[in-house]
Amino acid sequence: MQMQFKFLSFVVLALLLMGCSSTYYSAMEKVGVYKRDIMIDRIMDAETSKQAAQQQFKSALEELSSLIHFDGGELEQKYQAVEAQYEASQDVADDVSKRIDKIENVAGALFEEWQSEIELISNPNYRRQSTAKL
Repeated sequence: MQMQFKFLSFVVLALLLMGCSSTYYSAMEKVGVYKRDIMIDRIMDAETSKQAAQQQFKSALEELSSLIHFDGGELEQKYQAVEAQYEASQDVADDVSKRIDKIENVAGALFEEWQSEIELISNPNYRRQSTAKL
């Protein structure tokens, strides 16, 4: 089992370095991980990132609110705190965007696969129905 995990890890790493998503998806399917499963995982990761972004933006808003109600004193420290919150907010927003791109990538691969499978359907009625759903 550990040998299979090491092999799978190596395959995943190699494919990520190559950057070829279709090769990656093919390799993953050979070890029992299908595109729809990858897509579900990526959607869950995006949801987690979205929640982190919401929390970060809330923290940034709280920092900004404390600055607006500023009553004198250490303005530079308040500015730096707001700037740090802004940069952290930008980082989590970028993470959400990257995860959305990954979801769109696997979704595109799923639709390409569906299109190629339609051509294999011999029954014209089923082919029409599948094309309409696509």
